[in-house]
Amino acid sequence: MSVGARTRVEATAVTLDLWYTLLWFRPEDRAGWRDARLRLISRALGDARGRPVSERAVSRTIGAEVRRLAREGSKISRLDPAELLGRLAERLGPPPRASLAAWAKDLSEAGLASRPPNVNPEARAFLAALHRRRIPVAVVTNSARRPSTWADFLRRQRVGPIADVITSSAWGYGKPDPRIFRRAARTLGTAPARLVHIGDCWHADVEGARQVGATAVWYRGLFGRYPDPGQAEFERDADDGDPAVWRVDRFPDVVRR
Repeated sequence: MSVGARTRVEATAVTLDLWYTLLWFRPEDRAGWRDARLRLISRALGDARGRPVSERAVSRTIGAEVRRLAREGSKISRLDPAELLGRLAERLGPPPRASLAAWAKDLSEAGLASRPPNVNPEARAFLAALHRRRIPVAVVTNSARRPSTWADFLRRQRVGPIADVITSSAWGYGKPDPRIFRRAARTLGTAPARLVHIGDCWHADVEGARQVGATAVWYRGLFGRYPDPGQAEFERDADDGDPAVWRVDRFPDVVRR
């Protein structure tokens, strides 16, 4: 169903998905970020090892690591950039001669300055309305970038206020794992049952939030921006009657403490 004027959601805090709720990107942005990460990892590993490491070798090594993580039931997005660099260095042979830690921050930020994601035009009004009602907000996202990277980016884009950014790379687990929603609730000082989570992905956002007793609101407003049109069709087919909104900036009207 769609959230309407008669719908009321009891909440003391709100969490938001990042992609296709607050931000969106074009296919060429994703390709640009991938290339920026490859270049930086190549430089980092070459610097640490004292000899060049080609981007092609880095790409093959990342592919092998992705497959290993899949066998372990994990993903690249659950690794901090420093851990990812360490794993890639280990795969490429003898231990590096210099530390890779200094490169981790740069890897977390790779490509964002040259290809910044697009801000959902509804987001600023939405967050301002929640702020006026003293409802704290955190972002919960499956991302290989660090929380500080996204917090700084959102601040520069004047998207907020955001109390915290909780990423899968920081904790080693992500949506729909119930632990990340419980952590968000603790961060915001509320019980999971008093939390509202808003996101575009049925499996990760709606089913994930439901597991801890939070209210899940399915956001559809950026379906038309998906880089893969088939993803929007997949998401639409998932509807089973949970609250859904097409315009996130109208949602504060149905939230009450």
